[in-house]
Amino acid sequence: MKSKIIKILTIYLLSFLSITKLSSQYNHLEFDHYTINDGLSYGYVNTILQDCKGFIWIGTGNGLNCFDGLSFKSYFYNPNDTTSIPYNTVNCITEDTLGNIWVFAGTGLCIYNRKKDCFTRKKLRINGQFIENIHINTCVIDKKGFLWLGTYTGIFRFKLYNNPQISNGIIDAEHYTLDEQGIDKNSQNIVYSMMEDENGTIWAVSNSNKLLFLNTHSHKFLSHEINHPEAS
Repeated sequence: MKSKIIKILTIYLLSFLSITKLSSQYNHLEFDHYTINDGLSYGYVNTILQDCKGFIWIGTGNGLNCFDGLSFKSYFYNPNDTTSIPYNTVNCITEDTLGNIWVFAGTGLCIYNRKKDCFTRKKLRINGQFIENIHINTCVIDKKGFLWLGTYTGIFRFKLYNNPQISNGIIDAEHYTLDEQGIDKNSQNIVYSMMEDENGTIWAVSNSNKLLFLNTHSHKFLSHEINHPEAS
């Protein structure tokens, strides 16, 4: 419930700020409203990405959609097809500088193959052990070329560029846990959102009432207190 509230408030705030900025430039705004009646696979949208070719990718609670400006094409999990998306619930989509579209669905991840119009699934490995059932909530690509994943079990990252493993099915990654003293252990290491600031610092939002940042000296995510009454 808390994650849904955070997501709703974040979307509301960003939408309000965007509309406020636009309204100062334009007196009249028009919106198109798309639903399942227009070909969208599901009405609950988790994430949206516009890729380098202009296509709009929409991750929903039931399927991945690609919008070309006229119509939607939907992609679903097929248990008999290993080139389908790994799950139907798509939580996060991002695109790297090489034009690869990364799709994070349920507890799986994959890359879209533009030529074949299908997906290549990937598995993460930490210190020789495969990581199963990592629910990915958010993702961000930093300036150094690392892909960061915020999950229900902490933060993972791996190198995107000049990494021969990207073309294979197995990717070695690093795992970070969070400094979250004072909250229940069952609620620790649940990451809802991540970003990189203009200085290259990686920030994370979790269940605690603190922001967390990657300390480059200790190489750990440390707490940053939010001194605001509404954050408690």
